[in-house]
Amino acid sequence: MVVLATFADNNHQPVNKNKTEFVIYYNSVKVPKIKITYQGQPIKQQKTFKYLGFYLDSKLSFRSMLDTQLVKLRKSYAILKYIHRAFPTFFKLKMMFFQSYTWPHLYTLATIFCILSKSNQNKINSFYRRCLRLIFCTYRVSTNNLHNDLKLPTLIEKYKKCLQKRLKNIQLFEHDLLDDVMLHKNITNIVYHHYVEKPHIIGLPSGRPNKRVTSFTYNTNATFFDKLCNFVSIE
Repeated sequence: MVVLATFADNNHQPVNKNKTEFVIYYNSVKVPKIKITYQGQPIKQQKTFKYLGFYLDSKLSFRSMLDTQLVKLRKSYAILKYIHRAFPTFFKLKMMFFQSYTWPHLYTLATIFCILSKSNQNKINSFYRRCLRLIFCTYRVSTNNLHNDLKLPTLIEKYKKCLQKRLKNIQLFEHDLLDDVMLHKNITNIVYHHYVEKPHIIGLPSGRPNKRVTSFTYNTNATFFDKLCNFVSIE
């Protein structure tokens, strides 16, 4: 807090203490309670906060973000049902509403879809199919027929198409991010070689590593970026 106050004074960027909050990330059951003050005023502790459209909670579970988006999606679906009752065969109008008001909320979940649990993924998939059945009046059509016979894209297919564009932009413009990813891979390979093949790192003990090092070296999908790339590339 002293460093923050010094930086704010030197750069003439005052900190609004009434809008400043903090979140503690923890694995324990009981929430740690820490008192933090800034220039004599206590800072309020929260369990979650919003940053660039993403809700981050103290467990890094994305549950808050998912619940928030589902509330918005259900409201949008209620309006879509109202349009359907008024114009049941106006498929183009219903699809335009879906693309304009419903899809942006689903699109927000595209980036974190690959790290969500299977139950949460199924929940989002189920909502997407429910919208398709309402738009095209295919209530009794099975999921396979919905996508195979009617040729309607699945949610995963739409997500992959969107994420491919994002990854292409990363490849073209985010060189620092790619350098960090390659550095992580290099460190993983070095540690793996030291413990599995031949000890060669001075000062690092040889033999059986602890569980944390084992998960670091043996898990090929260790990072979020790895999971995102695999999700986009796997057919």
